[in-house]
Amino acid sequence: MEKDWVTIAKIRKAVGIKGEYRAEILSHDLNRHKKVRSGRLRFGSGKTLKVEVESARTSGNFWLFKFKDIDLNSAPKEINNSFLEVPFSERVAPPPDQYYPVDLVGFDILNLNGLKKGVLKEILDTPAVDTLILNIDNNEIFAPWIDECVIEINEKNKSITINFDYLKDVYPHLEENND
Repeated sequence: MEKDWVTIAKIRKAVGIKGEYRAEILSHDLNRHKKVRSGRLRFGSGKTLKVEVESARTSGNFWLFKFKDIDLNSAPKEINNSFLEVPFSERVAPPPDQYYPVDLVGFDILNLNGLKKGVLKEILDTPAVDTLILNIDNNEIFAPWIDECVIEINEKNKSITINFDYLKDVYPHLEENND
């Protein structure tokens, strides 16, 4: 995903006869669909299509979108399983004490004593738990995003405090990093 765009929904398939598409909600704001006037669809091929939203409503655990100038009979099949994106400038703030992963990339990684040990390179969205990829001494270290490992996220100082003792069984050479 380009940093200029934010994904808010995955378009699943066309439904009914009104020309609507069922979309899986990928936003914490369940009313986000009401604010969308335009955006783009990003297809698996990487191509994009600018869209204007004619109408949007909820249906169960999904949103239903009708896009202007997209006729179900002539619409590209790629619309199914595409992603609806809106400009980054229209991104909704996360709930308190929650973060967008893209905002944390580049944060300093600190040990329990507050000493800088590296930087956050990336965050992986994995089935069990999100995983932080840390760059420590030019090595990639994978750390689970759980309370025992990630002690504090400080947005003001752009830092994340990690308990390296939690990781020492997997990465024995990290034992000295909490000192």
